[in-house]
Amino acid sequence: MTIDRGNIVYLDNAATTMKKPYAVKREIARWINCGNAGRGSHRVALAASEKIYECRELASKLFNCKADNIIFTCNATMALNIAIKGCIQDNSHIITSDIEHNSVRRPVLKLCRENQCSRATFVSEKRERVVRNIERLIRENTGALICIHRSNITGRTNPIDEIGRLCRKKGILFIVDASQSAGNADIDMVRDNIDILCTAGHKGLYGPQGTGMMIVRDGLNIKTFLEGGSGTDSVNEEMPLYYPDRLEAGTLSTCAIAGLSEGIKFVIKNGPENIHKRECALWERCRNVLDHRKITVYDENIPGANFLFNVKGKTAAEVSAVLDKNGICTRSGLHCAPDAHNALGTMNSGAVRASFSCFTTEKEIDFFVKQVRNII
Repeated sequence: MTIDRGNIVYLDNAATTMKKPYAVKREIARWINCGNAGRGSHRVALAASEKIYECRELASKLFNCKADNIIFTCNATMALNIAIKGCIQDNSHIITSDIEHNSVRRPVLKLCRENQCSRATFVSEKRERVVRNIERLIRENTGALICIHRSNITGRTNPIDEIGRLCRKKGILFIVDASQSAGNADIDMVRDNIDILCTAGHKGLYGPQGTGMMIVRDGLNIKTFLEGGSGTDSVNEEMPLYYPDRLEAGTLSTCAIAGLSEGIKFVIKNGPENIHKRECALWERCRNVLDHRKITVYDENIPGANFLFNVKGKTAAEVSAVLDKNGICTRSGLHCAPDAHNALGTMNSGAVRASFSCFTTEKEIDFFVKQVRNII
């Protein structure tokens, strides 16, 4: 099916940003014909290696981390699985938040089933209460705290700086899912005491699909998730001990990473805080003009890139389908986040999510509001 992107209002950016900076598309096209990075010393292979390292350096600047400790993955889910399954010991106690995506929830629950691990969940609420919520859950065998930075359905955000300080003080591994905050939040791995940062490249970093990153602090040893060609230390029966080669088995997608590199440049140039302000302004525009007597807006006092709502008397699927018929792309259901919907009380009904990017316009928001009013 051919999509006429000029005639749709795309409000599903929490899933993937469709509108990209022009430079992202240009670089993907430029590098679609390229050599194999790290697999030769000839000029074509070296050019690919240099391009990929450029992306590492840009991500290093954005997140204040070591460039060589950036592991490229296919998506955030892959990054989180490598981190969770590669670091947590058997019989460990794991703490997560009540707004997790299935990319954290499912691998953690699998560890609990197969490795006799146990999980406790803290409540993501007012900033000053979160650390107290976590402290009450810590046990002698608590091995890791894994939490999403910003929810994928509302603007609810966990204070990773305070959580990181607590984890470092208690000697607990701190893994952060930044899929919804990378690109629109100030994240500093050193300041925030983050041991492993996982994120997608195709959301707030404006890269193409098929890109993600797992960033590891120095001194942390992670079990391999894949074994294969690394381009270095080929005689060794095991993967190299050093990053990124240890966790990057096989050929990387140079063209996709080249596109991600331009997306990160765009974020650095415009500033994550400014991008977030733009998204919050669009959220406020939605809230201020919709009739609250006939719709329910969830976490209505927390602006952000995600506007989650239901229309009274209509199912979420019905509302999303009508919007789609009128050229507006939203997403209904549980958004791969049953914990988050359970926390909001929408587990049975689901909800409609309209999610914005810095490329969303006021005109598009006004058209969306008009169509929601028509449904009411």
